Amino acid sequence: MDYNKKYINFDISNTNRYDKMSYIIDWFNHKNGEKYLNDLKKHNKGLWEKTIKILQLIKYKNFQIIPYWKPLGDGLFEIRSKFGRLHSRIYCCFRKEKTIILLNGAITQDKKQQKRDIKNAKQLKNGL
Repeated sequence: MDYNKKYINFDISNTNRYDKMSYIIDWFNHKNGEKYLNDLKKHNKGLWEKTIKILQLIKYKNFQIIPYWKPLGDGLFEIRSKFGRLHSRIYCCFRKEKTIILLNGAITQDKKQQKRDIKNAKQLKNGL
């Protein structure tokens, strides 16, 4: 079983105690989202596991879990996970009331690359 496919579309229809407060989390582009998660898993499995755990926390508990969630302005947010010295960043926005759209992601500590990733996420968000 490909574990990434299990997590690409977080809109899992089931009846559990979290249904009333859960969010739908989905990728803007499934192909890019799957590639990002595969690359993340190959690069560092610990960081991949932590990123998946944070996405599940956001889905089932609260989208404002600090320190994993940071507003960037103009309706754009950054989901951050850290494992050792590595950082994973996923840029996202809201669409409708309970839907979070994951726009793009990156493993980076370079501030210039981070600025380019944010600019790209803003362009994707404006294209929704």
